[in-house]
Amino acid sequence: MPTGTAASTIGTAKLAGYFGALALFEYLRIPQEQITILGILMVIDFATGVGKQFRIDRRKITSHAAWIGGIKKIATLIAVFSIALIFKGIKLDGDAIITGTLAIFIMAEGYSIIQNVYAIRTGKVLPEFDAISLVLKSLGDYMKYRIERAVKTSTARPTDPDLQKSDK
Repeated sequence: MPTGTAASTIGTAKLAGYFGALALFEYLRIPQEQITILGILMVIDFATGVGKQFRIDRRKITSHAAWIGGIKKIATLIAVFSIALIFKGIKLDGDAIITGTLAIFIMAEGYSIIQNVYAIRTGKVLPEFDAISLVLKSLGDYMKYRIERAVKTSTARPTDPDLQKSDK
């Protein structure tokens, strides 16, 4: 464990990172309360997930599985930041989509925690439901649609019947 100047430098870096994240949330208009709740639920889900696996089959608790779980959680947070950056970059108001996405992610983490606690208490595993992947796929499909529409509109000739239909 670092001591003296090294510990002070690490502490300062952590504090700067924390305030930098808060500034980024504000700049991207990511609701701080929702992202904080999501982060806390992710930690609880991770812990209850380990507890569930301990109850069901403790031999499957490995550092590899923990790393994969952690990477999935980080990737989810990266997705939230990316969505916010995309809307900021294309100058569209994405507040409703960001808030809705966070709400679904929070519910998904909550479902997972309840599922884990149920398994800890009963030794029975409830069916998995990956709501986060479902939301990410839907957002990807929506973005693909918007990109295709933008390309079609920007490359359409004035005599293009599709373009003329939208003018009426």
